[in-house]
Amino acid sequence: MGLRERIFASVVGFALTAAALLPAGAQSPGVALVVDRVGAVSLGEAGATRPVATLAVLPAGTRLQLEPASSLTLLYVASGDEYTVSGPGGAQVDAAGVSTTQGAVARRRPPGAARPVQLRGDALAMGGVVMRSGGLRARQPAGMLTAPPERFAWEAFARNDRYVVELRDAAGAVVYEGRAQGLAMPFPASIALKPQERYTWTITVVGDSALTLTSGASFTVAADDVRDEAKRVRPAESAAFSDRLVYALWLEQVGAVGEARQMWQALAEQRPDDDALTARARR
Repeated sequence: MGLRERIFASVVGFALTAAALLPAGAQSPGVALVVDRVGAVSLGEAGATRPVATLAVLPAGTRLQLEPASSLTLLYVASGDEYTVSGPGGAQVDAAGVSTTQGAVARRRPPGAARPVQLRGDALAMGGVVMRSGGLRARQPAGMLTAPPERFAWEAFARNDRYVVELRDAAGAVVYEGRAQGLAMPFPASIALKPQERYTWTITVVGDSALTLTSGASFTVAADDVRDEAKRVRPAESAAFSDRLVYALWLEQVGAVGEARQMWQALAEQRPDDDALTARARR
């Protein structure tokens, strides 16, 4: 299985499939993955359209309608080619590529033009446990870490509460305890994390209430080869949106869920009208 096929397989179970949006009898195997969408892009013919979602899997024969100033980027499964279609106009997704009508323009980017991202072919590994309690949720670090953590971060209804952060190693020994106010605190630089050892941290609200509100997450520092690979394939901040999206998928693939959330959040902020990206960031 090639790189682009593995990318496709790693997300197909979580994607919104276009086949489900097409009329009965029109379903066929998916050939392209939506890795970026700007503006109004719809599936189907005029008068019977539905919006296209980022991470949708499109089968051959899918017809698209693009409004002015809109564009759609598709990652092809078999070839690894990437097509960016700009409106206004129409387009059709075929097994061999994208054809356009009504003034739409399609630009092809071959796989050699993209930074290589090596994904394993196994199932998507979430790699960490996040325990929720009421309105408190531990967010970072979580899952596999490909880089040293910069901070502890959490979500809470009350942004200015006081909290206790506690970090334990695989044996359950406390290696750090600190207090914070707000929704984050720096990760202590003095803590030397051991690769491939599982750590657990908890965040607890400090207050006078008899109800103790606590949430926690676990994480593991990746092995050297995974961290080296992450450094090699990590896209620059100026990289194409689709490259950064594929990198977020790679982070999920290796179980780096906390780092992937940061990527999905940045992508969602760049595309605030994209519900699929917002949902991915909130997972």
